[in-house]
Amino acid sequence: MAQEVPGDTLGDEFKGYVFRIGGGNDKQGFPMKQGVLSNNRVRHRLGGFLAFRQGSV
Repeated sequence: MAQEVPGDTLGDEFKGYVFRIGGGNDKQGFPMKQGVLSNNRVRHRLGGFLAFRQGSV
């Protein structure tokens, strides 16, 4: 991830372009995150906040 790939490897219509790989999915469809240095899946620690308010659902 975060690698730059010259566009002419994808075809002549992309000659002169540079593409940056910004993310992807593994074979089971789980998203990859840049900055996690592990070959296995890891559980991300989110900062101590909830994604919803308790009484709003």
